[in-house]
Amino acid sequence: MRLKPGSIALVASDGVLVEDDDIWLRHMLGSFEGSDTKALASEALQSAVKQYGCEDDMTVLAIYIDKRL
Repeated sequence: MRLKPGSIALVASDGVLVEDDDIWLRHMLGSFEGSDTKALASEALQSAVKQYGCEDDMTVLAIYIDKRL
């Protein structure tokens, strides 16, 4: 994966994504504007809880690429 300035990467544990059901997360990432990674991670986590419940541990890490050195 190549990230350029303005890119956002999201890393999520298996409790957040179940099997091949990631379309909701793709839509969320595609419509997300800005660089507030804390808000994005929180939104992804809350959406996963609504979608799947809390049967497994859940971790989300969002990274915004500001500039390349």
